[in-house]
Amino acid sequence: MMGAVIFDMDGVLVDSEAMYQYLLLDFFKKQGQHITVREANAFVGCSDSFFYRHMGMLWKPRLTEANMRTLFSQRFGQQELNYTTLLNPHVRYILPQIKQAGLQVAIASSSAKNRILDMMNSNEIASYIDQVISGHEVAISKPDPAIYHETLRRLALPGEQCVVIEDSAIGIEAAKRAGLYVIAKREIRFEVDQSKADYIADDLLQAWLHIECYFHLS
Repeated sequence: MMGAVIFDMDGVLVDSEAMYQYLLLDFFKKQGQHITVREANAFVGCSDSFFYRHMGMLWKPRLTEANMRTLFSQRFGQQELNYTTLLNPHVRYILPQIKQAGLQVAIASSSAKNRILDMMNSNEIASYIDQVISGHEVAISKPDPAIYHETLRRLALPGEQCVVIEDSAIGIEAAKRAGLYVIAKREIRFEVDQSKADYIADDLLQAWLHIECYFHLS
């Protein structure tokens, strides 16, 4: 049976969420502002719109989303991550395994398309990816299921023939609302609620072993 594995990017393929959190805390500190680690946890897996809107709510005095975007761009700019140092263990092993099993591979991430492509190219995994869908390409971000509906459309597959690997609560919710089977990559650092996932894997290798069972590959 032809099927697909759909990956979120941040926190799943690359361990970038911790770096984003550090940069966020550092930005607030350098601007004479204060944000707690617990408050920073709310940004895990979020869209750009939520990022700036919520930052503005935490800022003193409060700023609108548009004003926060402008301030952040002026004082911080586009921080480029070195994705080659952030690739999660087992990614380079399981991607060839998935393709050899005859499954398609997609990335459905809230990140901007150029960041997703940079991650793929810098880690030399682009040849394994069949579809790339950015949250910027759909009208409503996760936890709305729009990005997963679009992913299924591009894959030309029904939901029951796809498995999603997510880590954030909003990502898991988006995939479940799209009617998809969801594996959560376990995350214990950011107080993330992964209880809505169908299965929680300690790492991507364990996730792949579970996918093999789901598709009856072994």
